[in-house]
Amino acid sequence: MRFFYKLIIFLILSLSVDTASAQSYPKYKTSTIKDTVFAKQEEGAEIISSDKVNFDALPEDFKALFKKASQEYREKKYSEAVKTWTEAFKLCPNNFKYFVLQMRAYSYFGQREYNKAIQDCTTGIDKAQLPHENAKGGLMFLRALCYKSRNEPGDDERACADYINARKTGFISGDTMFGYEECK
Repeated sequence: MRFFYKLIIFLILSLSVDTASAQSYPKYKTSTIKDTVFAKQEEGAEIISSDKVNFDALPEDFKALFKKASQEYREKKYSEAVKTWTEAFKLCPNNFKYFVLQMRAYSYFGQREYNKAIQDCTTGIDKAQLPHENAKGGLMFLRALCYKSRNEPGDDERACADYINARKTGFISGDTMFGYEECK
């Protein structure tokens, strides 16, 4: 039961961040540290820099779908959210696809369609452009939750492997979570 509560808290915290108001800082080049001379932001600067998202740089039609899908997910309209995330995936920049895949996987998880959620997580890990190891850890952790919930033969081992790898990326820290005590 504690695992379920931790999962709910994790989902609430991960979705409570409003990326529309997230502040992002442009990349600067400096010629000297002492004088702190900054150049203008580079042309074609990345939409995602470290763990910050420059939401304003995303296409308007994508932003509208992103907001709609996020709202559908918060309202637990998971099947509608899956459809909207799928539309958004077609319009989003390559370096943001991992996040859309992750959010669609959360929607599949909400519908208990664990195989589809695992597939989205695997695609994100293996094929998407990830901005940092923490993003990979988030996908691995979600996939571990899907394996634990699906509970088919071999899923405990797969869940442990993903859980351990998510820890290595720094996504998970602290004591072992309930349900993962056997993972070393």
